[in-house]
Amino acid sequence: MPLRRAPHQSGVHRVAAIALYRALLTQCTSVPLPSPCLDGIRNIVRNRFRATRYVTSHRHLHIYFDAGYEALDHLDAAAAGVSESAVYLDDLVERAPFWMKRSPSLAQQKEHGTRKLPPLTPIDLKALKQWTPNYLNRPLGVNVRRVPRLISANMIPILRVDKPQPPALSGYIANRITRRHVRTERWHRMEQELRVAQLEDRWDSLMANLPRSGIQSDRANRAEPAWSSAIVKAISREIEANQRERAKNALIASKMQLVVEAE
Repeated sequence: MPLRRAPHQSGVHRVAAIALYRALLTQCTSVPLPSPCLDGIRNIVRNRFRATRYVTSHRHLHIYFDAGYEALDHLDAAAAGVSESAVYLDDLVERAPFWMKRSPSLAQQKEHGTRKLPPLTPIDLKALKQWTPNYLNRPLGVNVRRVPRLISANMIPILRVDKPQPPALSGYIANRITRRHVRTERWHRMEQELRVAQLEDRWDSLMANLPRSGIQSDRANRAEPAWSSAIVKAISREIEANQRERAKNALIASKMQLVVEAE
């Protein structure tokens, strides 16, 4: 995790900026000024916030926040009936440049241009019914053909055509590695449990051979499986699973090699 983030990616900065933005727009409705002047103040607030939303300089952000809180104080004072603040806001709208007093939607359309849709043409249903697709004519590439490369991603064979690697392939490799890691951890844990089970079997054998006067051992009366038998079977299943995975990887690698040679 990075030690320092950009201000627009920080939650504290976003909360403070959004709160100031909403307070400025909300307070504009309470100021007793003419409608053109109020529209100009709203557009100034929107355009200034839009123009400075990706600023990363802390010194500039400090100046912008001070100006925003000062404007909010003047709006509160003008709503309370202070004439000096109303005159200050009216003079602010007069001194602001023309592009800042325009609506953000109009300014964006002026900057990027309006998209003109092509005229719609009627569909010829008769020609559409007579058209039959030709599946033999496939599109041919015009660039240099890229031959895939057979690589081993942590003992997993894959074909790489070009970088960057597709997200689906990355997820497939990560899933295979995670499953193998879980199986290996389970194998190690069962090996530790096997040693404990072997000690239990040794203890049972000692107790079974212990001479007792008139009392027979429970294991002598009934045949019980050893403690280590179930763990040995589980370990053998894990070994077989690893062998099947190696055989599967070898088979997939041989098929991929045929693809590379054919390309």
